[in-house]
Amino acid sequence: DGVFVIANSSATVWSGTPDMTSGNINFNGNDAVVLVNNNVKGDVDVIGVIGSSSNFAKDKTLERNATATGPNSTYTSSEWDSKPQDDVSGLGAPGPLPIELLSFSSFMRDDKVYLKWQTATETNNDYFSIERSYDAEHFEVIGIVPGAGNSNTIRNYQFEDHDAVDADVLYYRLKQTDYDGQFSYSKTISIHINKETLSILNTYVEGDNLSICLYSPMADNMNVEIYDMNGQLIVSKVMALQKGQNTVSFNIANMPKAIYMLRVSNTSFIKTRKIFIQ
Repeated sequence: DGVFVIANSSATVWSGTPDMTSGNINFNGNDAVVLVNNNVKGDVDVIGVIGSSSNFAKDKTLERNATATGPNSTYTSSEWDSKPQDDVSGLGAPGPLPIELLSFSSFMRDDKVYLKWQTATETNNDYFSIERSYDAEHFEVIGIVPGAGNSNTIRNYQFEDHDAVDADVLYYRLKQTDYDGQFSYSKTISIHINKETLSILNTYVEGDNLSICLYSPMADNMNVEIYDMNGQLIVSKVMALQKGQNTVSFNIANMPKAIYMLRVSNTSFIKTRKIFIQ
């Protein structure tokens, strides 16, 4: 009924003393194995039913099968293939790469950002999602480009971002998705826009906080206001912005889930954007 803790030897978040940091462990086939992360609430992945004495893994090797597309905090036996005891054939063997990306680049022309990429091979490649960010951390999908499925010849792709002028620096990456839902990311690339105007770069919610990323062409005081769709002012701040990128935060714990209008202004500029708090 006790708990045996196995921790990565480089782990620093957990302050306790683990029972093991390396090597192998044997168990009798009826102990649940739980993967946890101190930075994530709850269990990340569970093998076996906690508190049960069922010999679910006695004298066998369990291998995660293709029906499982992510971790599961509830043990689901159908997500695991049963193999003979000590049969580890194929475990850890890498499959074919979904794509071999030769290049990924960007350039600007006529207030548009053009993205170009080239693949040498593609395996079960369903589509590419083009993702954009204003801070290299929070990305949004701005377009989808179909993949070639299976290909052994060089393929050239291009995407035009028509809404990229209100920024100083933009970041882009590709998310490649297979037919079975598996996905991988490209490297992140950046491009300097250098347009001297007030810009609402991005908005995102984390917990009870709404963060608004702004670009200001000058150091100045800005009015940052949020209105409901009836024009009623909900919350406002006067912020001293520095030239360049700035972040303004609001506590939204008491704001109902709805669509709102964000308004940022000073004596020279007015910018608005609809935001959805959910």
